[in-house]
Amino acid sequence: MQAVEKKQWDGLMPFLLVVLFFAFFFSLLTTAPAYAAGQGLVISGPGLNNPEPVTITQDQLCGLEPLPPDIQTIYGKEYLEQHDEWYSTINTWPTKSWYRGKGVRLNDLLAAVGGLNDQAAQIRFTSADGFVAAFSLQDVLGDNRYRFPHFMDTGLAGHLIGDASEAEPVDTIIAYLIGSGQTVDEIMIDSWLSGGDANLLMFGQQAVTQQTNARFVKYLKKIEVLTDPMPQWDEPTASVVPGEVPSGTRVELKSAFNDEDKVHYTLDGSDPTIESPMYNWIASRWWSSRADELEEINRPIEITKDTIIKAFVTGPGRADSEIAVFEYTVSNPSVSPISIDQNNPVNAILNQEYNGHTFAAAGGVAPYTFAITEGALPEGMTLTGATLEGAPTESGTFTFTLTVTDGAEPANSVSHEFTLIVNEELLTPPTLTSDNSGNTVGNAIELTFENDESWCQAITDVTVNGTSIAGKYNIGTGVITINAGVFTAAGDYAIQVIAAGYLNAVINQRIIGGGGTSNPPVGDIVLKIYGDGVTTPREFTQSQLHDMRQYQDVYSCINTWPSKRWYVGEGIKLSELLNSAGMKGNAQQIKFYSNDGYYKTFTVQELLEDERYRFPKFKSGNSDADGHIKGSSSGAVRVDTILALKSAEGTDNPAYMNDSDSLLLMLGQRAVTEQTGPQFVKYINEIEVLTSSPSRWDKPTAVPAGGTVASGTAVELHSTFDDEDKVYYTLDGSIPDMDSQMYNVVAKRWWSSRGEATVKEINKPVLLTSDTTIKAITIGPGKLSSDVAEFTYKVTGTVINTSGQIRPNEGGKVSLGEEVIIDIPDGALTGSGLLEVKIERVSEPPTAPLGYRIQGGVYEFSVDGDTSYSFSKPVTVKLRFTAMELGPEETPVVYYYDQVEKQWIGIDGEVSGDYVSVQIDHFAMLAVMITEAAEVAEDDKVEVELTDISGHWAEANIKEMVALGAVSGYPDDTFRPDHNITRAEFTSILVKAFDLKSQNKKEFTDTLDHWAKEHIRTAASHGIVTGYGDNRFGPDEYITREQMALMIVQAAKLTPVLESTPFTDDSEIAVWARGAVATAVKNGIINGYPDNTVRPQGNATRAEAVTVIVNTLDITGTETGMN
Repeated sequence: MQAVEKKQWDGLMPFLLVVLFFAFFFSLLTTAPAYAAGQGLVISGPGLNNPEPVTITQDQLCGLEPLPPDIQTIYGKEYLEQHDEWYSTINTWPTKSWYRGKGVRLNDLLAAVGGLNDQAAQIRFTSADGFVAAFSLQDVLGDNRYRFPHFMDTGLAGHLIGDASEAEPVDTIIAYLIGSGQTVDEIMIDSWLSGGDANLLMFGQQAVTQQTNARFVKYLKKIEVLTDPMPQWDEPTASVVPGEVPSGTRVELKSAFNDEDKVHYTLDGSDPTIESPMYNWIASRWWSSRADELEEINRPIEITKDTIIKAFVTGPGRADSEIAVFEYTVSNPSVSPISIDQNNPVNAILNQEYNGHTFAAAGGVAPYTFAITEGALPEGMTLTGATLEGAPTESGTFTFTLTVTDGAEPANSVSHEFTLIVNEELLTPPTLTSDNSGNTVGNAIELTFENDESWCQAITDVTVNGTSIAGKYNIGTGVITINAGVFTAAGDYAIQVIAAGYLNAVINQRIIGGGGTSNPPVGDIVLKIYGDGVTTPREFTQSQLHDMRQYQDVYSCINTWPSKRWYVGEGIKLSELLNSAGMKGNAQQIKFYSNDGYYKTFTVQELLEDERYRFPKFKSGNSDADGHIKGSSSGAVRVDTILALKSAEGTDNPAYMNDSDSLLLMLGQRAVTEQTGPQFVKYINEIEVLTSSPSRWDKPTAVPAGGTVASGTAVELHSTFDDEDKVYYTLDGSIPDMDSQMYNVVAKRWWSSRGEATVKEINKPVLLTSDTTIKAITIGPGKLSSDVAEFTYKVTGTVINTSGQIRPNEGGKVSLGEEVIIDIPDGALTGSGLLEVKIERVSEPPTAPLGYRIQGGVYEFSVDGDTSYSFSKPVTVKLRFTAMELGPEETPVVYYYDQVEKQWIGIDGEVSGDYVSVQIDHFAMLAVMITEAAEVAEDDKVEVELTDISGHWAEANIKEMVALGAVSGYPDDTFRPDHNITRAEFTSILVKAFDLKSQNKKEFTDTLDHWAKEHIRTAASHGIVTGYGDNRFGPDEYITREQMALMIVQAAKLTPVLESTPFTDDSEIAVWARGAVATAVKNGIINGYPDNTVRPQGNATRAEAVTVIVNTLDITGTETGMN
């Protein structure tokens, strides 16, 4: 984008006027409360002298409106007294932060409604979102609560105990203006205060470690004073039974939930209080997210001498537990001397990342600390804890002394001198010799070599056919012995020995059948098939399964994280196994049992009757980890369900297959988004076939469930378990199925691991900006699909603009709901005062360029009213789009509107989730647009200057078809000749070029709402296309060259040629296409490639498509109505 020059103010008077304007403007901001979320309070309960509900309006709470006369009489004042307070607080992650609030003391509110009676025992706070928090009266009003001004001095992490000195008492308040930050200075800026969380319960800490933040109840709408006594927390438990234990025993302390119910303990015999050490710093809600830090922070208590642990549980909503006592006597109080493993680190390679070497210590008292006390590491390398890391930038031999210190009091230490060699390049390993004497199935294999002690010490792994056999080999002097169980079948095996600092040592080892001299097969897998759904229960030994006909196939697979993976497997078709047991016609369910106790149930319909596929392009446009991004379903290949005797995960190469997961159930996907990963059941040893009818999944639920809602409302959809029971939905009134948008893409089992932000980014709520009907269905394994649930919403109060105040030297964000987010870095704006940044949805935007459609809104931006404001540094704008409205090959692009040229211009951006991010240097009108694979206007002649065809081999043909009006370029004046073309696009061009008219209304099930449906109908009526056997056309699949040949020959009604083509890959032409390809080649319509191939199953490009049409028109002399 072009930078727009901004007018500068000169002279003192204009400057003063600007300062005065902003001073007045911000004085208005600070006096006008921003408590949009607050909706007043209702206070009631039997613990009050007046138990009837009393409503305090938001204006009364904010001191803007007098209290009702009857409340004034009780309270003794006309207005509620206002209070400004700040707090130290810690959350359950834990992290420290400062909070500040403007509001009313809880004591004043309760006094205003009549005060507490002598039966009052607890106070319950309820938020507008349904969250409920209860406190004992003593806890929230009686006990002293403080802020600790120095609690942040030890750092931001909540488990770093802060300085409790100079604690200051604070009152509990209900705040309508709130600010939070990491410094006190931040929260003291009035303009930082916001009503977004109003009304918010805020209170101090009883101890410097207390985690209070989780009970800062926001959106508070109801306060109830109750007379019911508070329940009591259960006593904590210990992971080790008290009594005699070995020295070094580690004891974990636990509460019922390990969340806000905190365990405090002592080791000196005194009774613990809330000021005693806390055990469960990290709440259980975060354990999976912080698994690698859990033991370091929630650190077990190490018993090295006779110890008495006293512990109790304290937390909100209940009375403190009784004190639990755990007494331990150490059976072996003597501690062995500290020692260190004296093996030198493996060699490093210059300028290459070091694989890492971890020094090991033993004896003494853990934990240990490691430090280099003499000598030095090479530049680029560091000692992190006990591990050498980095990439050395100098070569040579480096000697250093490592000192290990234990955790005893007083501490013990030991030192040792080590040598690290940094080589300039990878060393050559010794040559391996394969085993040619005992190389039979079931025997151990010995690989021999000229002994090299340095290489042996550097060995980190051995792989067989690419799979690690860690723990299944031994290294001796001049020999590596591989365990007998590794080679279970005759064949050639590729073995690699991997050593740090060395090239991989590679050898091919042949394993032959054992005949009468080999060890007998051990542990044959027995498979049983039984149940009332078969007539002849069967048992199979492993040998019998091997003797059956084997099928090999590749499977596309997505798990529930979700991630995408290839699988390859070889085994027996499930249908053949079941037929051998005489599966009955009324069988309805199949249950698979594993030898590890796992089992999985399927319906016969989903497993054997529904067609399942491999989707070769299911990873298109993203990586393995992006299982939530829909891949292309084009080129789908039908696959059978098998029980694999050998398989490999993460590859489609059969060379990597092994039997480690045997027997493994392997099945295809019914849709490109289906998550079949958990259905790949391994170690199967039983199959039960049942005639009982499967149950049906419950219908999905929605939150909110329908009705009148505000614009911007986000709707969540849920199934019973939110795991493999997936919710699919539509917004266009159609009935959802497995090809519709999936909602709960990330399974619930991973929600805590992935974090709320990631889960909401992927399992994205449906944002309502207009009247909407959501239709949803639950589909999952083992049950029938649910009935369709329908949720109808009437949307009111559409938000069309928003603004925010940004200070130039700080930067900040402004967002219009979830539609648009502006991220302005510090220094991007000029000036010193606060500036208003505004986003406004344009009601009557300029028309999108030909071939594009606007998705979502068009937005105009301004800074203090300037809609073309220029920034001093790039600013990021994120615009949301609706992914479910995109076709598999469509990509969202951001365009800005040039007011001078009166045209839309594209901007390079980055797609992430449901947003496109662009960087801009000045404001302009922005919109997300999608390329329409739409029909071209049927002009008599189309004069187009395309920028990317000059010199292209198909330039003349492209120009002819564009001039004919059968095809067009893109809005950016490109044609993209080497891009692939879909079946729908080619059909559309063909129909236009031949000027075909529809003769009947032939329909395909997947083109009813497609942009090219009329052209596809026309082609079908002329016998040019027939679709697939299931009445599908596959409009958005890329067309292959043999499909294109068949369509063009049928369109031109050419006499078939029954002969072979002269190309080397003639045998690869499908039987149904052989005549058409031969005819097209014979007539000069299709030519081969320079390597004498025709590539019949390769995808055709746009240039090839127009060329075959031009060639056909030339040889047939066809006149079209478009001339």
